[in-house]
Amino acid sequence: MTLMSARTETPGFECDTCGVAAIAGAGLSRRGFTDFTGYACATSGCKGLMVRSESKPKPMFASGRRSPHQEVMLDLPADSAGRKAVPVTTGVLDYFPAAIAAVSRVSQAGNDQHNSGEPLHWARGKSRDHADCIVRHLMQRGTIDTDGQRHSAKVAWRALALLQEELEAEAGFTPEES
Repeated sequence: MTLMSARTETPGFECDTCGVAAIAGAGLSRRGFTDFTGYACATSGCKGLMVRSESKPKPMFASGRRSPHQEVMLDLPADSAGRKAVPVTTGVLDYFPAAIAAVSRVSQAGNDQHNSGEPLHWARGKSRDHADCIVRHLMQRGTIDTDGQRHSAKVAWRALALLQEELEAEAGFTPEES
């Protein structure tokens, strides 16, 4: 799966429905793709398609920051066969609904601990030692941590964070640290 950064220069592409932006050539040119026109938007629940945009991505929030969906987009094809090859719901969410909910609770508990009073967000700069934390929590699998969360759910959260950062690095994306 290729990630596209919305931090490069125009011309780019944006969703015709929600306005989420993607930039031409961000990692896809090595596979022969230079035009995202017609690709499905990766924003959860959006049914829009990518169209050419001649302007830079516009901020979604009053703070001027773009949403995470605008910062990094997934390369999801618009054609039926291509979409079926990436079964996010039936291939992941439907397999592991309780586990996904447990990982979501870990996200909320971590935010409450490290970003008290702030909206839910991933404060990436606060902990980058995902591999070490995965092993530590794995050694305590099957038990509950002091914050009431399962160590196994923390393994899953850290594994997702590690994979996300690897994919972003491969795409040349450098997120803001918060």
